[in-house]
Amino acid sequence: MSRQAKSPFWGGICILSGVYILLVSLGALATVGVESDTPKWVLWACSITFVAAGIALSTEPRSLARSVCVACILIAMASVGVWVSVFSPADGFSGGIPFLPRSLNVGLARGLFGFGALICLLMLLALWRTVAKKHGD
Repeated sequence: MSRQAKSPFWGGICILSGVYILLVSLGALATVGVESDTPKWVLWACSITFVAAGIALSTEPRSLARSVCVACILIAMASVGVWVSVFSPADGFSGGIPFLPRSLNVGLARGLFGFGALICLLMLLALWRTVAKKHGD
């Protein structure tokens, strides 16, 4: 089996995970003891990521459908990264480098999330160029 072959089993697992996150964000499933200041759209973006990954795993390698799913994943991940780096509360960050002050650790975490969002956008640009070459402008 090649590395890019279809994998409907794992695709189904990803889709079910995404649907679960979506149902939690809509309040259809109760979560016990979990409180969050995270906006609903961030959870929806996470659910889109899982569902798109599941669909991508279930489609033909190098197809336009798989490329569209990957683009959805990259857009959703970049949007979450931007929200975390710019708008999330500082209380949400934990861990960090022990000998640095908390404010510096939070700044470092925000910078890394922003860098991750930038990488996602650059990968989206590369994907767009590849798809444009393959399928025409």
